[in-house]
Amino acid sequence: MWNRLVAITSRGIGRGVVAAYRFVPQAVLRTAFRSKAIVHLARKASTFLALGTTTATAGARTFSYRDALFQYANNDALPFYIGQSGRFDFDFDAFLRLIRPGDTVCDCGANIGVYAILAARRVGPTGRVLCFEPETSNANLLERNIAANAVTNIDLIRFGLSDAAGEARLHLSENAGQHSLVDSGGATQVITLRTLDDAVGEATTVDVIKLDVEGADVRALRGMQATIARCPQIRLYVEYSPNAIAAMGDDPAEMIDFLLERFSDVRLVDPRARRILPVERGNSTHAHLLNYNDWAELWPYNITAEARR
Repeated sequence: MWNRLVAITSRGIGRGVVAAYRFVPQAVLRTAFRSKAIVHLARKASTFLALGTTTATAGARTFSYRDALFQYANNDALPFYIGQSGRFDFDFDAFLRLIRPGDTVCDCGANIGVYAILAARRVGPTGRVLCFEPETSNANLLERNIAANAVTNIDLIRFGLSDAAGEARLHLSENAGQHSLVDSGGATQVITLRTLDDAVGEATTVDVIKLDVEGADVRALRGMQATIARCPQIRLYVEYSPNAIAAMGDDPAEMIDFLLERFSDVRLVDPRARRILPVERGNSTHAHLLNYNDWAELWPYNITAEARR
């Protein structure tokens, strides 16, 4: 009874803090409360209320999003970001606009499966989602999330994607959603790498690829050139993080050139500003991307294919 009362009371206090956080500038809040701690509490409370987070199993928690349940590691910041100001709602909506019933979707860097499970529902029983997630803990959580949501059209594939087959050391981040091939000096895990071309084979028609592999994105793109070439209707949803790409030793401009050379329509999806802008060689958006130091999504497809919905 006492625990229940504390939880309800804390939730009530949280709602008041969240109301202030959502509608009052942070600078005003900090002046009023003379502490950054209350602002941090508001962020945490906002996430708690928006996502309905509850304790799950040892080392993991559960949140709900868009009528789906997801277990996640205690050190995964994804639920916090999803609950923050609705920015990811715009991101997910843009991604789902690319997908049609019956599509085959490749989720490259699937993490715990939020994109994958939303995509699986979108493609329906005649569609298929191929999830590529090499990190053991995230892949295990993804497997649990597939089962918890009774999704039967997802295949979990436990290796990473690059431009050549082999093995590599995955460097484990303090944030479970940001494990990377970039050397961070911490713990590592040996993973298997393959190209997407090899993984899907020539018999599989791919309709949508979501790519977010923490800086190895240029190399993964090189490894899917044949798939892109033989699937003219293909649509991509690619994270563009120039700092992470450069940390891998690759040139971020190569990603932009790769997409502009192969797709007739490339868009910049900016979840922070809630806008989608055309990227054309030499235009202001193209110039902006060449001097960018944050992250956004790129949305390339061919205008000769069936129009997006």
